[in-house]
Amino acid sequence: MPALDRPIELAPWLHPESGRYYYRRRVPSDLVEFIGSSHVKRSLKTKDLSQAKREFEKVHREIEERWQGIRRGVRALTWEEIASIGGAMYDLHIDRFKKSKFSIHGHSFIYSYCGYIINKTKDEYEIKLFNETVGRDIDVFLDERGILVSPRTRKSIDYHVATAVAQAIEVGFKWFGGDFSPDPKADRFPRHAKPSATIRALDTFDHYAKEAELSPATRKRWEPVFVNLVRFVGHDDLARIDADRLADWLDHLRVDAERKAVTIRDVYLASVRAVYGWLVVRRKLKENPARDLKVKIPAGHDKEMREFSDAEACRILSASLGQQPDDLKPHLKAARRWVPWLCAYTGARVNEITQLRREDVFEDEGIWIVHVTPDAGRVKDRTKRKIPLHPHLVRQGFIRFVAGCPEGALFYVPIPPSDLPLDPIDREVRTAERFKRTGEDIAVWVRSLGIVDRDVGPSHGWRHRFKTEGRRAGMKERMLDAIQGHASRTKADRYGSRPPSVLFPEILKLVPYVVDGTRVTVTDAPAYVYDYGSDDAEASAEAFKAERRKAG
Repeated sequence: MPALDRPIELAPWLHPESGRYYYRRRVPSDLVEFIGSSHVKRSLKTKDLSQAKREFEKVHREIEERWQGIRRGVRALTWEEIASIGGAMYDLHIDRFKKSKFSIHGHSFIYSYCGYIINKTKDEYEIKLFNETVGRDIDVFLDERGILVSPRTRKSIDYHVATAVAQAIEVGFKWFGGDFSPDPKADRFPRHAKPSATIRALDTFDHYAKEAELSPATRKRWEPVFVNLVRFVGHDDLARIDADRLADWLDHLRVDAERKAVTIRDVYLASVRAVYGWLVVRRKLKENPARDLKVKIPAGHDKEMREFSDAEACRILSASLGQQPDDLKPHLKAARRWVPWLCAYTGARVNEITQLRREDVFEDEGIWIVHVTPDAGRVKDRTKRKIPLHPHLVRQGFIRFVAGCPEGALFYVPIPPSDLPLDPIDREVRTAERFKRTGEDIAVWVRSLGIVDRDVGPSHGWRHRFKTEGRRAGMKERMLDAIQGHASRTKADRYGSRPPSVLFPEILKLVPYVVDGTRVTVTDAPAYVYDYGSDDAEASAEAFKAERRKAG
């Protein structure tokens, strides 16, 4: 099967006069006779290059899929399937009549056109009249299902559809005259044998992504999964892929494509399972073939990450107060100075901080807050939240820093207005690439400080530490979740809101870091005194404690 990804030389073609972009491509020699032309040309209906690229990919997929269908050859239909197409056309016209789309004059002509076919006319003009009316509905039905039939089968379909449409028009005539008695022949069609529609993988993913409101980053990561699946199975019909074939695909990804098991589970299997589940809910499929599939993760590859230790946290925060390289770009200097501190005192995801804009820092109910919002960039579940700023951040001068910044991004350089894509998804993806690069710079910098343990994320370690320190300080668990943007645990938790005035007392429970110049330390934890029950036991415990301290 030809690859669905477009050849490297194909790209939107700019019309020199209209300024609009087009899809142009030479038709393969083995398809020219069927297509009826040596080239295909289709307008992309836009003058914007980024939008043209997106439309180009959609058109390319449609054309590739059609050509693949042609190469697979004609499809043999049973008598029942052919008759069921007549039933589909009968239902189509009855539904139109229910919506008052019936014309005595117009449908009298269509009735006569059907008569030509029923009586097996050989007059080309009469056949042309049928093809331009009823024939168009047949074309749409077959094309939507990717059904390619021989001329002989098409004649049989035309006959059965002509009798069905004539029957439906007779019902319309009765309704027009006030007779709404049931059609005694309405149940003659074998509707159970109707040829099934092709569930195109890439188009289905587009529909799912829009309905689920997937973030641009998730769309960008998941869409290639379905391209890969289509390549592997050799066709673009999700309805024809069973659990066994999916299992073969997962094995191929692990062995032949050499992808990591965690990636296969969390990206490939997760995306396919989600889309199939959506099709089941929408009653397009009866079951989800990916539901019971699992990917075994090697021992040690799926363990939980840990938080920064006191020493690691203090090393990062101390470095943030130190001198940065002279050749470092201003927005990255600002990020290294403030992003670690904001993560430490909010527990936010690093890119929720690197995407902050000047307008996302303001006073609410007399409390300084940072507003985490999808308007600025990517936010998990697209849920806004206002996080109160710890007074230590204000005392260090964060508000003064924000006030001195121009409108817009604080920690990355925005895309110039002249280069902004018109398409909102393209615009969001390209903006995300910029603030994510800032997060990546922070990660590299943290590793350069000697924090190289792979069990702790160079930025995610702050989220784990915030949760631990919050519990240590006695913060309410549900408030911790709300501050960090973790999902509600019960339906009741989703009622109402948690404004800054509710969250601020919890933030104040956090013990501030101690800053002395560029040296940051933490307040010593309380020394707990235990009663071991006897002087001998106490002495033994203290001696052993001293031994362990001496051993390091």
